[in-house]
Amino acid sequence: MNLFLMMISQETGNNIWATLSSLLLPIGIIVLFYFIAIRPQQKKDKQLKNMRSNLSNGDRVTTIGGFFGRVVAVKDDVITIEVGPDKTRLMIARWAIGSVEGQEANGEQLEAPSNAE
Repeated sequence: MNLFLMMISQETGNNIWATLSSLLLPIGIIVLFYFIAIRPQQKKDKQLKNMRSNLSNGDRVTTIGGFFGRVVAVKDDVITIEVGPDKTRLMIARWAIGSVEGQEANGEQLEAPSNAE
């Protein structure tokens, strides 16, 4: 910062604008990177956290490992799901839930698909 202030104080007229304009491109790239990469990821993480915190009994879920099941019990950080036709119960961590059936990534309910063929 001191170097920047020394540069500005030593420069005069158009040279000040040349110095400032040379800093404009790196600052612009940082701002662009924030809006293209960092902010959307933070928004997605917030939606995932919200989806996982709103799990309830009866929700149909898909785990990050690819298991499809129905939530039968919700405790602090442990979810019990039933999978398969023989209703095998699996205890999994809350963070292992990848999606809830019938919800988009932004948490809005989807319409049930029609079986019109």
